[in-house]
Amino acid sequence: MKKLRAQLRLTQTDMAKLMGSSKTKASLYEKGLRSLNAKELNMLSAIELLMSNSAEIQATDKISLNDQKALVSMLKKLTYDQKRATQKHEIISEKLSRMEETYASNRKLWLLLNELKTNFKGATANPYVGVLEIRCLEKLKSCAINFLC
Repeated sequence: MKKLRAQLRLTQTDMAKLMGSSKTKASLYEKGLRSLNAKELNMLSAIELLMSNSAEIQATDKISLNDQKALVSMLKKLTYDQKRATQKHEIISEKLSRMEETYASNRKLWLLLNELKTNFKGATANPYVGVLEIRCLEKLKSCAINFLC
């Protein structure tokens, strides 16, 4: 962290603000007396990544406070977008899992209905098999419409 701070020509206070931390914590991080939490490590990694893609900073170059604020804002937005994408992925995974379970259940039901049709041929069994078949079709139709099965 100290090396990156030196490259950016920032004070510990400025670096701490950029990372969303306090000067005391920044000092402890640089001395190796405290470990970065996940959020701070992510922020530091993002800053290093952005720095590696740009030309090396010369001693005469200065980074304006507005540039720093814009960078922090962009990193916060990216972190927020990443969290939202993760949440959406989890929701879609759950829906897919439920759909797979429903498909397996409906497949078993269709196999059972076909077995009933072939094994029970008579006037008494056919009405019940027909009702089961209609209910199964209604369930499949509602699953396709709601996409939440």
